[in-house]
Amino acid sequence: MRKGLLIGIAAVILIVAIAGRLLTVDLSDLLRAAAGMNGATAEQCDEFLMVLAEFKAHVAATSQNERFADLIRDCEFHYQAYADYRRSGPLAGGYEQYLARHGAAIRGR
Repeated sequence: MRKGLLIGIAAVILIVAIAGRLLTVDLSDLLRAAAGMNGATAEQCDEFLMVLAEFKAHVAATSQNERFADLIRDCEFHYQAYADYRRSGPLAGGYEQYLARHGAAIRGR
């Protein structure tokens, strides 16, 4: 029983650490991007996707897929969409208009 409890505590600590790392990375850069200041590059979005893949693996290993499903889905969508947006070059209307035009196709991948 004690070993199982220790493993559970270690898993929670790991999830918090990974989630904190993910949220620290994506919120700081993407909030600046949303404000029009120093937006993330396509390469940074690719890095965010790699961090997210690591986070997903930890979530799956701890059987918490349902708990984080919305966060993971939204991050995957926006990291990929914003990377595509940055690679497509400047567009009138910015990221919001890009999503209006291409969001459905990105979600369908």
